[in-house]
Amino acid sequence: MPKRLFVLTLALVFLTLSCQKGDHKAKEELPTQTVKAKLYQVRPYPVAEYREFVGQVCPKEKITLAARIPGYVRQVLVDEGDTVSPGEVLLRLDDRELKADIEALLAEARALEKEREALISRLDYAKANFKRFEALFKEKAATKDEYEQARAQYLSLAAQKEALLAKQAAIKAKISKVKNLLSYTEIKAPLRAKVVKRLVSQGTMATPGTPLLVLEGLSSFRFCVSLDEGLLNQVDPRGKYLVSFPALKKTLTLSVLAVVPRVDPKAKTFLLKLKLPEGNFVSGLLGRLYFPVGTKEKLLIPKEAIFYRGDLAGVYLVDEKGIAHFQVLRLGDAYVKEGPQFKPALREAQTLYFEVLSGLKSGARIVLEPEKVKDGTKVI
Repeated sequence: MPKRLFVLTLALVFLTLSCQKGDHKAKEELPTQTVKAKLYQVRPYPVAEYREFVGQVCPKEKITLAARIPGYVRQVLVDEGDTVSPGEVLLRLDDRELKADIEALLAEARALEKEREALISRLDYAKANFKRFEALFKEKAATKDEYEQARAQYLSLAAQKEALLAKQAAIKAKISKVKNLLSYTEIKAPLRAKVVKRLVSQGTMATPGTPLLVLEGLSSFRFCVSLDEGLLNQVDPRGKYLVSFPALKKTLTLSVLAVVPRVDPKAKTFLLKLKLPEGNFVSGLLGRLYFPVGTKEKLLIPKEAIFYRGDLAGVYLVDEKGIAHFQVLRLGDAYVKEGPQFKPALREAQTLYFEVLSGLKSGARIVLEPEKVKDGTKVI
């Protein structure tokens, strides 16, 4: 009797466990809820590919001011970073020796002028005397010797006058030359510019050709970038290229200003210059040029389909039964759609697409409204 009771008890326990397991399995197979949500079918799209080149903003004018005469630097009136105006005095060289030379030449010029005035008086008298003896000689009232003596005196004084005038002209030329050299002692700004380098200090001995200051014009800037020599024939002289400026958080489409058809023999690159609009650009500002090199098909999904669980990015993948399952993804770069092509998202855009590097295949269906679903939700 006890044996039969034990067997019966085991049978009841087994039956109870079987019923509970069946109920649990049935609950697992049933979706928790059913929602209506938009779906997106994953497929590859043609994506424009770019090569990235780093360049910088450079000024239209960059000028190195150098000494034209020897002399000590007496004053430096500007410093690096200062903005200067056309004609503004930036630096002065010692001019005392030149001023002393001018004073000596002026004194000599004054002495020659006094000598000239005295000579003219004597010349006027000699001329009148010569004319008188010339007339007397014709009337045979004066001898030939008297006539020749008066003539010789006149011609001698006339020659002295010419020599004195030549000497005065030479002194005048010297004064003009020294004054011209004196103007070189003041280094002035040739245009509105910014001082980017100060190469000398007060007391420095400058010789002709010694660089003193470096200026960069403020009238206009351009973007300068070096490209690989293999792209020289691929640059469109009338084209436009995307350039991003990280510091300004700005991306612009810039027109080609000039293609310098010279390849650097060491770097194997050539220079491309792009026109910049008016703006808060400064010399040396870094920029990145995106040079198109073709297209490639990539799997793209819209940003709104992406759902984050902590640091994990993923989507809700809908299977053939319409059940949503969270799928972790590895994402690549962001893109925007421009016409039939997708391009890197260098500007802010309302609709972004991200490249799927792993986690999805072409043809998969994903939920575009992930906030509406969770694992096990049936999507219709």
